[in-house]
Amino acid sequence: MNRTEYETMLDALMQNIEKENGNFGACDERPALSPAQRRTVAGIALMAVDQYHQHLSKRLAALEEL
Repeated sequence: MNRTEYETMLDALMQNIEKENGNFGACDERPALSPAQRRTVAGIALMAVDQYHQHLSKRLAALEEL
C-alpha cells in the first residue's frame, strides 16, 4: 500500500476506533492511551496486515504457478 492509501485507511480505522458506540468504544477495559498512542498502535497494526496480505498474495501466485 502506498502512503496515500495508508493515510486513508488509517483515518478510516481511527474513526472506527473513536466511535463511542463502536466495537472499541463499547469495551469497558479500554487501555488508557492518548489519541497519538492509539494512532501509532493502529498504524503498526495496519502495516502488519498489509505485510501479511502481501505474503498471502505471493503464496497464492506461487500456488497458481504449479
